[in-house]
Formats: sequence, C-alpha cells, structure tokens
Amino acid sequence: MNSAFDDSDPYTPIIFILSTGADPLAEINKFAKEKGLGDKDTPKKSLGRGQEKVADVSILQARKTGQWMILQNCHMCPSFFPILENRIVETKKL
Repeated sequence: MNSAFDDSDPYTPIIFILSTGADPLAEINKFAKEKGLGDKDTPKKSLGRGQEKVADVSILQARKTGQWMILQNCHMCPSFFPILENRIVETKKL
C-alpha cells in the first residue's frame, strides 16, 4: 500500500483489480487512518443500477473535503469512466 500511495496523488488514482471474493476495504480504511486521512471509513459507492449520478456527487463532495473515495464494481458501468476522467481533469485545474 505504501508504494501505491507514494505513486498516487489527487490526479493519479489507485486502482485495485480484484479477484472474486477479495475485499481490501478494511486494509484501505486502516491505511487511511494511519496516514491521517480520516477517522471514519472511506466513503464508497457501487456503480451500476443507476448509481452514476450518486457516485459523481460523492466524488465532488470528497474532492471538497480532501477525502478518499472508493468506487466499486466499475466494470458494471464503463460509461462512467469519461465522467470520472473529467472530474480528475477538473481537480488538476483547482
């Protein structure tokens, strides 16, 4: 996690490609707390089933507060990727 974190920044997200049954959320939350990035669990949104707008609003909120955001089941909604890319580009301009 340290290596991935060191290579990331607000414009370079960390992407986990998981196998069935893998769930790194506990480790991610623990790591975030160790890095002083929040006392609460990292917010997460599952894509698919019309959750794209909810995820987008959550990303904007996380950007305002400097919090991490976890997007799950991204494979369910590849049409969301251009929106996500735009949010990253917008962040660079801030």
